[in-house]
Amino acid sequence: GYLAKEFELRKNADQMKRASIAKTGELNMAKIYGYQLMDDIFKNGQVSWGATVFAPLLATSYQKAYGNLYAAPTEIYSPTYATVGGVGIAALLPSNDAANLFTNAHLPASVLFNSAPAPSLALTQFIPPNVVDPIAAALGPAYAGFGAPFLVTDSARAAYITDTKNNPDHGVPNGANSDRATGGVGLPNTPQLCVTGPYAMEATTAPCIGLRRATYLNDMRHWEHPVAPMLLCGGNADPTVFFFNTAVMKTFWTAKSPSSSITVLDVDQNPAPIDAFTTIENSFSTAKAGYEAETQSSAFTDYHDTLVPPYCAAAAFSFFHAHGGM
Repeated sequence: GYLAKEFELRKNADQMKRASIAKTGELNMAKIYGYQLMDDIFKNGQVSWGATVFAPLLATSYQKAYGNLYAAPTEIYSPTYATVGGVGIAALLPSNDAANLFTNAHLPASVLFNSAPAPSLALTQFIPPNVVDPIAAALGPAYAGFGAPFLVTDSARAAYITDTKNNPDHGVPNGANSDRATGGVGLPNTPQLCVTGPYAMEATTAPCIGLRRATYLNDMRHWEHPVAPMLLCGGNADPTVFFFNTAVMKTFWTAKSPSSSITVLDVDQNPAPIDAFTTIENSFSTAKAGYEAETQSSAFTDYHDTLVPPYCAAAAFSFFHAHGGM
């Protein structure tokens, strides 16, 4: 599966287990395994490429599923985008034409957050210095995820960040709440009683605000460890699904089940290490260089959905063949 196919993987794996069907192996490519983890990273200042589409897509789906993200869309979205031309933001996605949403100003192309929030909200510390992050470094400050007009309200972001501090996700890298140095990549554990009703059984571990609780409930770290050999494949420069997400899941699953066979492949290694995927890694390096030479630009915008997938697919063929399949 690729990107948002985590739950198809879980469903299929569980069905095969119940039916006692032996699996040769499993493949995951550029996946968001830790939904809460990734969302925490976004809200704390590292905005991914495509976030202005993925954020409302997820928020709308969670609102329909749980009904507790907001009473009105303007609680999360700025008035600029909450309703445009009589069309509410919840009606925009899914869509096969995101570019048209940008052209018609239904969504911003890249600006997720306000670059000049009110000082009283204490958000300044969560804006990258000089708005320099992986996106800004590749395409310039206009693509850094901060600016105006912006998609997400300052108050919604402030509430989310407050919850990350009160109920930290211990997989967040290089942050004040991180315990990755000691191997901790588990789900947050908080004594706060934030949930009642149908979610009461998660009350001792779930975050307090609706959006973050939804990402918590959909986090792959709730899933059992792999029971068949698994390949986690992606590229370290992916601006849409940050590669550290793969490393977190590898560490988490290995700690949960040391006997699990989990292989991580970063196709974007130059020079390529001498391993089972050296040919694939070298081929990717050549393709990436060729793309940049032909387009006279960084491979940034096409990295996730164009450059990486065919090489992970080739790696999957090799991986399954090595484990007795295909």
